[in-house]
Amino acid sequence: NLQGDIVSVYNASGTKLVTYKYDAWYFIIPTAPSMDGYASSTAIMTFNGVKTSTPCKPPKAILGDVLLLKNAPYKMIQSGYGDIIGKFSALNDWLLAKFILNEYFCPFIYRLTYNTLRRVAKLTKKLKNRDENAVKNLMEALIVTGICMSYMGNSRSASGSEHLLSHFFETVGMRYGEPCLPHGINVAYSTYHTAIMRQKLLNCDFNTPVKTQDNCDFNKKMVEFYGDSAEKLINMQNDFEKTISKRYEVYKTSAKKIKKIIKKSPNPNQILKYLTTAGLDVNEFYQTYSETKIQNAENYAKNNRVRFTLLHIYNDFI
Repeated sequence: NLQGDIVSVYNASGTKLVTYKYDAWYFIIPTAPSMDGYASSTAIMTFNGVKTSTPCKPPKAILGDVLLLKNAPYKMIQSGYGDIIGKFSALNDWLLAKFILNEYFCPFIYRLTYNTLRRVAKLTKKLKNRDENAVKNLMEALIVTGICMSYMGNSRSASGSEHLLSHFFETVGMRYGEPCLPHGINVAYSTYHTAIMRQKLLNCDFNTPVKTQDNCDFNKKMVEFYGDSAEKLINMQNDFEKTISKRYEVYKTSAKKIKKIIKKSPNPNQILKYLTTAGLDVNEFYQTYSETKIQNAENYAKNNRVRFTLLHIYNDFI
């Protein structure tokens, strides 16, 4: 029993899981502004080779020293910035789910996350110079967006198609021992890639018949990518598909509205500018992951989470 004991665990998600299991409190001392999970009530863990969001409870306190944070390896600062930039994609996915499926939507959490995102997105040059105030703002943004997830009870406001792509690359990378970029940088580049996917949908005729799926080939691919977890994920997605099937009628009647929502998210050039000024080169993304792997991510990343995102719409038409 951990009650009354002080235990040091160096992995934040591991700490969350252990203290949740034993109903103990914990606090976090971050050494880098590298991700948005510090204040969230979920822990992202890998079980059977698949990234899984596990319920937990938020920390009692988060104690960050800006002098320490600003001297973290710059890749970790880029990762935190990438996690924030990913909210452009995640929030747009949430708007799409609200309109198409009438999914629960909290205007307060949306506005708080969006305003925080807009404030930090333009800090790239100062972050590169390790400006104390810029690093402080980034860390605060990571904490605020984590608190928003705790308010929601899930990561909907902070994680969408860009995170699903990132999780796919990480899952397959671990499974086959293939190269993989740090999570936040994966998210940054995946945000750029989802912006490209959105542009393709803007040029798509939503009145054309949606694509059909070859279940036999689909199941084989799921086993290839997710191994022992494939059967559980397939059953989970089959059940989920029943709850989101009404999207097909909405496509036919509300194509203009859907495209109007998609346009609310920055276009690829705008995202590219954010990333480039932060010192991130999207060529790193396309050199690390082959064209085949990226296409597989577009097609199968949506299946590792029960969450409607751009990836569903994209797979219905492209």
